[in-house]
Amino acid sequence: MNYINLYSLSNYYSLGQLKGHKRFKKQILNEIDITPFQEIQDISKCDWDVPRDKERIYGKTFLNLINPYLKNLSKLINATEFNLQNYWFQQYEKGSKHDWHIHPNLNYTGVYYLEYPDLKVKTELYDFVTKSIINIKKIKEGDVLIFPSNIIHRAPEVKDNKRKTIISFNMDFTMFDFKKINNTIAKKKG
Repeated sequence: MNYINLYSLSNYYSLGQLKGHKRFKKQILNEIDITPFQEIQDISKCDWDVPRDKERIYGKTFLNLINPYLKNLSKLINATEFNLQNYWFQQYEKGSKHDWHIHPNLNYTGVYYLEYPDLKVKTELYDFVTKSIINIKKIKEGDVLIFPSNIIHRAPEVKDNKRKTIISFNMDFTMFDFKKINNTIAKKKG
């Protein structure tokens, strides 16, 4: 009889503050207000199902903020290229949530906490090996959380009248500087 064991494999998530958040928060929220949206599942407003050929009015401002952040993260992990696949906003009002899910067919997913008044409704990640929720403690408004897209995650239910707005995105790191990575490994061994 065949058997299967699960073993823990160390991976990472990144968390950092998006430069320019305070300056552009109100502008992006105003641009989201005039962007076409739909209510999907238990999310109050979202433009995920809006056709990709429709303009996401907040997109230009968001891309100008997130691209330098992703370039810096790429340098940190020795990636030489990244590809931002898509992005969409989600607004959560009282009673709304996003149940457990993954983002298939890519490397990473990200969450930009654009409007985040309540620390109780932060993204939760599920660890298969320990069968527990990973509690990311220090998320605050203006932060960007990036994690492997095959990690099961959710947005818990908003239980008060404070709206939460995020911009989620999918991306790939497509090339790495393996020479640098090999040098780092050699230095640790030597």
